[in-house]
Amino acid sequence: MRSPNGFGSCIRLSGNRRNPYAVRITTGWTDDGKQIYKYVSYHKTKKEAMIALANYNHNPYNLDARKITFEKLFNQWIIEQQGKMAPKNISSYKSAYKNCSAVYKMKFTDIKKSHIQSIIDSIDKSLATKNKTKQVFSKLYAYAIENDLATKDYSKFVDVSGIDKTKKAPKTPFNDEQIATLWELSKTDSFYELVLILIYTGMRIQELLLIENNNVFLEEQYIIGGIKTAASKNRKIPIADKILPFIIKRYNPKNQYLVLNTKGEQYAYHAFYKQWNSRMEKLDWNFTIHSTRHTTATMLSRIHTPLIITQRILGHAPNNITELVYTHTQVDEMLEWINKL
Repeated sequence: MRSPNGFGSCIRLSGNRRNPYAVRITTGWTDDGKQIYKYVSYHKTKKEAMIALANYNHNPYNLDARKITFEKLFNQWIIEQQGKMAPKNISSYKSAYKNCSAVYKMKFTDIKKSHIQSIIDSIDKSLATKNKTKQVFSKLYAYAIENDLATKDYSKFVDVSGIDKTKKAPKTPFNDEQIATLWELSKTDSFYELVLILIYTGMRIQELLLIENNNVFLEEQYIIGGIKTAASKNRKIPIADKILPFIIKRYNPKNQYLVLNTKGEQYAYHAFYKQWNSRMEKLDWNFTIHSTRHTTATMLSRIHTPLIITQRILGHAPNNITELVYTHTQVDEMLEWINKL
């Protein structure tokens, strides 16, 4: 059945794409009578594209407005709260907002339940902090829906109690025998490859899951990544010779993210956490995901790695102004030490 005039259309784009079906609408005409198109969204199947087109026509939205990032929307919302909300409440939302750095630059309309759940699960603080962070998303969804920037509140589906991080597990690193076991298990279970990548890079799990392929430099053996602090963001992370095959195995410029799940989608934090718990239970080991990072620091210390090298690898801020300003640690230096582990 042909769509009515002005309804828009769904087309299949050329090439090998993850989302080959595009929804587009006509926004005008050229002087020679050709249509000017604007693309609304991209989908895996024609059916999904048709549903998206129908939804758009049922509730048309401003396409440019829908490109607004999480960061920009929050700043816009917080400005409008001046005079409406008590200063201490505004301060608490600004504080909780800092936990959301992983999605700052994402278009708000691209954020789904899995992104929010990943952020909530990664918070190493109290349940109250998790709840306040979830409230940031709830407030922004309400604001976005009110202004026709969104139609669904994904924060409603997020569980803040699934992972209790108020109970601190002992910070025990993996020992040599356990690391040898991980290497053996990695031969038949690729999940253990990810565990070893964490151990031999010192990355936080969320840092690994957010690594994009365009930030992986195989020839030079480093990755650009990092979250949280200024010292850890956009840092160069050396790829040890031992784990280089694991990185090469996952590297695919056609995909956005380096680490994908079995469906070829971005690996969510909570999904990784479940897999982690399952493996640790089978091995009867009492390690948290953060034990990998603690292991990296311990191994580097054991071989007397210079402090500035350890700080650069782990993304810690230097202790003094001399190290911060005058010491320039190169990837080759970091790689030399990480290869000794």
